[in-house]
Amino acid sequence: MIAAGGYPGKYAKGNVVHYMPLFRDDLVVIFHASTGRDMDNNIITGGGRCFSVVGLGKDFAEASKYAYIAADEVYFKDCFHRSDIGKKFFEEL
Repeated sequence: MIAAGGYPGKYAKGNVVHYMPLFRDDLVVIFHASTGRDMDNNIITGGGRCFSVVGLGKDFAEASKYAYIAADEVYFKDCFHRSDIGKKFFEEL
């Protein structure tokens, strides 16, 4: 998940998304969760959880790698994502 700065507390809304990565759809899929368009047709954030990034691959490790590469490339003011989600799971495999 790519979230707005301040989430899960008070978070900003209406930030322009300056960059969305382009990946082959067999590697990464990015779902809009809380977004919209402004008067100039820019993608803007609605606050909270703004995007869900899903990596695809031959196994969980490869899929996770692609998801985090793509998540690192999404950019809007104060955006963030956690990089520890699922790591414990992968260490136990």
